[in-house]
Amino acid sequence: MSNPLKKTVVEFSENLKKFTRISKMNPNDYDYDDEIEEVVDSVVWKKLESLTSYRPACKESHSLASIGPHHIATFGGYESGRRVNSIAILNVANGEWRIPHIKGDPPLPRSLHASTGFNNIVLVHGGDGVLGDSNDKRGGLCPGDSISTAPKNKSNTVSSGDIVSSLDDFYAFNMGNDVDQYKGTWVKLVSSLAPLPRSGHTLTTLKIDDKQLILLFGGYSRETSATSNSIHICFTDDIIQYLHNYENIPKYNSSGIQNNIKPITWRTLKCHGKLPVPRHRHSASVIKQSNVQYLAIYGGINSNNEILNDLCLLDLVTYNWTTIISNPTTQGMGNISPSPMYGHCSFPIPKYVKIDENDTLNNNNNSSSSSSTDSLLLIFGGTNNISQASAGCYSDILCFDPITSEWSKPSTGFVFPSERCNHACSVLYNYTPGNPLPSHISGSSNNNENNNECKLCAVIFGGYNSFNVLNDVWILDLMWRPRGIQQYDHTAEKRLLLQSKSLPMLSTLKSTNVSSNQFFNTGTTTSLLDDPENNKVFHKLRKERAQKDLLLISEKEKINLFEQKEIKYLNEINELKSQIQSLTKNYENEINELKIELEQKTDNIVQLKALNEEIKEILYVSTVKNFSI
Repeated sequence: MSNPLKKTVVEFSENLKKFTRISKMNPNDYDYDDEIEEVVDSVVWKKLESLTSYRPACKESHSLASIGPHHIATFGGYESGRRVNSIAILNVANGEWRIPHIKGDPPLPRSLHASTGFNNIVLVHGGDGVLGDSNDKRGGLCPGDSISTAPKNKSNTVSSGDIVSSLDDFYAFNMGNDVDQYKGTWVKLVSSLAPLPRSGHTLTTLKIDDKQLILLFGGYSRETSATSNSIHICFTDDIIQYLHNYENIPKYNSSGIQNNIKPITWRTLKCHGKLPVPRHRHSASVIKQSNVQYLAIYGGINSNNEILNDLCLLDLVTYNWTTIISNPTTQGMGNISPSPMYGHCSFPIPKYVKIDENDTLNNNNNSSSSSSTDSLLLIFGGTNNISQASAGCYSDILCFDPITSEWSKPSTGFVFPSERCNHACSVLYNYTPGNPLPSHISGSSNNNENNNECKLCAVIFGGYNSFNVLNDVWILDLMWRPRGIQQYDHTAEKRLLLQSKSLPMLSTLKSTNVSSNQFFNTGTTTSLLDDPENNKVFHKLRKERAQKDLLLISEKEKINLFEQKEIKYLNEINELKSQIQSLTKNYENEINELKIELEQKTDNIVQLKALNEEIKEILYVSTVKNFSI
């Protein structure tokens, strides 16, 4: 049997020799592309600074929905301990917050509601809202509508001391064809066969069989103290038709009778397999694998007020549920088991990365047979404390691969959001932030319009932790980057130009016919990077240097890994020694006990033999007496 510790030491020595040989070579004489495979396992955060004086107040338990090409809308939530029904629009491209001009009657103030967006329309469903004091009556109820009439003096904030109930009303904020006009109309969507009142549920927009629909999952009802695991769907075409009829059909006909608009019909989706545990305050996202969509539900709180850490995947072709339970004992470099959590968010990220025009890399996966549309699941934030949520918040990003069913922890660099829970998240499908540094390694262009990458990013807003309630905005570029790219830098092009005038690179420019006077002449009107050949040389040299840094980081991590393995094996050896000593001591004790027992049985046998002789003698004497008589 081979010794794993000896094998580890040999591997470590070989890698150390290889590292020493590479580090001593001249970068101009070494082809890094043949030796080094870039480690593409990082994602990059960017903090979005507001360019306007207005910014929404610090809030939590609110919602975020993407509308338009690069706009998001936040609605409701807690502000200063009170539920609100305000809405604000953020232009992610320029960091501008705006309060839209509103028509129509807005929803009641609420928190823990569900929201999603499509076609410049923001949808809001359910949540926890205030009905008023105990003397208030619900009136004018209609199917799927627990609150059909709101107080006329409805304000943007409500007192936290009023009665809180679960809602099931369904609203749309329609911004028309131009989001940049910042105008919208609140429309209450009358529904039939609607889901019961609930909060802490999710709304997800997706396409099934070329039909766009809204999918609702989970939730908690304050009235029944029950959680749900049912799925309800309605089609976006019905919502669009309802809004069209609302705008074009008069409210009353010529006879003064109110015109009825066909309500939106909800349908219950029948699924197979083992259904997920009923839950609320979970996360929901749609991921792809081999051109099959999956609804991914993670975490949340069950009906026993226990926090969950299982991942439930619904195949949106066969409608079959699969539950993956995280095992906290299987932790390691490639498989990290996430903790139970709620109040988090999740979003998909493409599995494969396009670095150059003819070069495709993926995230630590050498398989090339999978489709380029495959995606992984990312989870951010959340808390594991049921009684005091702010005390157990997370700031990590966890990644789930549906092929290997393994969790991992991507690198995020030096700039990232603080730990938080009850924040809101939305995904923009046609926008990415500016260029990360260095741009030529990551494949990102300084001009997003000419960028061939998949434009996809997640936007995080608000939440709270043990320090305070937040109102910051963070953008996560949903594309894998080579390790070492730590943060975004919008001055990359300018800095590259300045560095080109100061770095001694004459030895690499022999074929460019550039004199040293021209190279160091800072007053020249023609930049050295204007020459495509020079630009290519600079990029190649910077790539070589960056790859060398990546190699150094990789080798250091391998050394640390070998040291950890060595410590692990030594600990295992010590444990085995202690187990052997313990077993030896137990065997000695058992042997001594057996010896004592053997001696006792030997004494008993001797006593029995003596007793047997006495009995024989007595019998003999009695027999002789009887014979003589």
